Amino acid sequence: MTVPDSLKALGGDIQQEPIGYEVQLYDLSGRGYYKQKFDTEAKADTAIAENVDELNEIAIALDTQQKEQVYKYD
Repeated sequence: MTVPDSLKALGGDIQQEPIGYEVQLYDLSGRGYYKQKFDTEAKADTAIAENVDELNEIAIALDTQQKEQVYKYD
């Protein structure tokens, strides 16, 4: 493959087209963060939004929990 003169003059490289989007999500089963690839930006955005919703539910449950007093029994 030959590089066009216009690219040589600008010192540029031929770049490939992107094939999708990679996002970092949090696995709620305890494995932590992981990366996942999606073929469209909309699918990546949906996965992020769903992950955020799940994490928000957990945060709300933790924040609004009732504290219980505990006693020592002999």
